[in-house]
Amino acid sequence: MDPVQITAAAALVAVIIAAIGLAATAIYRIGKLTEATNRFPQEMKAGFQGIHVEIQGVHDRIGQSENLAEERFRRHEEMIRHNEELIRSDGARTRDQIRNLHQAIMSHSHDEDGNIIFRIPPPEPDE
Repeated sequence: MDPVQITAAAALVAVIIAAIGLAATAIYRIGKLTEATNRFPQEMKAGFQGIHVEIQGVHDRIGQSENLAEERFRRHEEMIRHNEELIRSDGARTRDQIRNLHQAIMSHSHDEDGNIIFRIPPPEPDE
């Protein structure tokens, strides 16, 4: 074999090795893409599960907030009813005190020296 043929054969072998290297690189990259593509649904599923867990947590917190709001509303209603009862009882007590004061005013008089004279029983409110 002469040197030109040896050089041509070496060049051909180099081209074949380069082609095999490029093919191997392409196959490797296609394999990596295929692997990533196959993992994608699993990763999406895991991501959706994480989102679902977060949404469930938010839903639970909303439920707790609603329960807390209902409890506070119930306590406020109880406080309002209690205050209304206190107001009614204070009103009744105030009316009794006014009635007693009115009876005290109606059941006394003053003599000429300014001394207080009480009448028993006190007169009726009409008198």
